[in-house]
Amino acid sequence: RFGKFLSNLEKGVKGTYWFGSSPTYVDFYWANICDWFDYTIFDRLQSEFGVANPIDAYPNLKGVTNGIRNLESYKSCMIIAVDKFKADDETYTAWKK
Repeated sequence: RFGKFLSNLEKGVKGTYWFGSSPTYVDFYWANICDWFDYTIFDRLQSEFGVANPIDAYPNLKGVTNGIRNLESYKSCMIIAVDKFKADDETYTAWKK
């Protein structure tokens, strides 16, 4: 289901950013959501299990994410999450099974 969800989002991107050539709130929100998931679960899945980040398979979504992440204004205020929000070891143990 997650892949279908991302496919639908992928189709909605109309340019460099979600609605064209200029970033909007939607783009910043999307990048923040991606940062959250990377920090709380995907970074460890990649480093320990070699699992690809699901966003990598969607070039439009990845482009929006990277476009926002590369803005100086976004870099300067980036606070993702505190460690207590990271997935716990039990989550990763279940992933191994």
